[in-house]
Amino acid sequence: MKNRYLYSLFLLIMMASCRQQVWNEYYDASPEVVSDNIMEVLSSHSEYSTFVSLLKQTHGDSLLMYNQSYTVFAPTNEALKDFQADERSMDKFVKNQVARYLYGTGDVTDTSDVRIKMLNGKYQELVRSADGMTFAGITLNGNPMIAGNGIIYGMNARAEYYDNLWELLCHGSGRYDSLYTYLSTFNDTTTSVSAIEVGENTRGQKLYFHNQWMKKYGSIHLEDSLYSAIMPTNAGWTDAYSRIAPYFRTFGSLVLDKTSTGTIIYKRIYELDSPVADSLQRAHTSEMIAHDILFRRRPDFYAPDGDSLISTSGTVYHHPSYLIDGLERKTASNGCYYEADAMRAKVSDAFL
Repeated sequence: MKNRYLYSLFLLIMMASCRQQVWNEYYDASPEVVSDNIMEVLSSHSEYSTFVSLLKQTHGDSLLMYNQSYTVFAPTNEALKDFQADERSMDKFVKNQVARYLYGTGDVTDTSDVRIKMLNGKYQELVRSADGMTFAGITLNGNPMIAGNGIIYGMNARAEYYDNLWELLCHGSGRYDSLYTYLSTFNDTTTSVSAIEVGENTRGQKLYFHNQWMKKYGSIHLEDSLYSAIMPTNAGWTDAYSRIAPYFRTFGSLVLDKTSTGTIIYKRIYELDSPVADSLQRAHTSEMIAHDILFRRRPDFYAPDGDSLISTSGTVYHHPSYLIDGLERKTASNGCYYEADAMRAKVSDAFL
């Protein structure tokens, strides 16, 4: 027990020393500005006046006055000249430029990049290269500005906000309704702590979002893992359904069960095209369509390791470039996706 306490104390000391390194690194360079908070520092630089206005509109200004540590990646007025958003989108965008705690060159001394969790729950990459530091792929402007409660990096572009793969299905303007409707049948709640809190039960216990399909194939509602998805539009779902459904012609209810006299000959007659048969066919077909839409991380479909890719269900696709030929790769906060009006996966790939 004593050793455990000593080990915990050692970890706390190491964490504190790492943060102190960042403070020392920048305070030594700019000791004259450390008394002003982040909002005061930003407000004193006219080139960030538009971002300051956005912070005030989303009540981020009061947050950045607190005696806590923040790192802000501030886009210039030029970067925001054509920015338009409703209140909900604006709040998500502003929180996409702010992170708790301090991040500086010391965080990428022993590695080329570090993933930073932003205030909106999304992750962005801070990367060190020979040309300097980048955030979300954007080159940072020179030396950071120092405030009493954090660090401010200037940027000549803005870090765009992206939905994650589940949010895309939820807010996809109806384009993915078929896939969303199917995956939603697995929605449930649990008292086990997860990222998305949805309310409380009658006993006052917190309830969290749970989806059995995502638990099996990929947690596309979370930000801490990366996936590539081949996302069928409604047209893509219909196309795949018409090709796959005949493989799942299913018997319905038993309507006759007869044994012939004198010999053991069983005669059984089942319904076809009954509600039971149709529902079974629909369930199996839908499962097959969604079975192989996810791949871990962001693989190169044209030059995979070896000659194949494996979906999260375990299906192996040899020379998989045909799956996405002609499709545009689009960005999600937890990976990427390809919008497909026709699904190219072969039924035999999953069956064999």
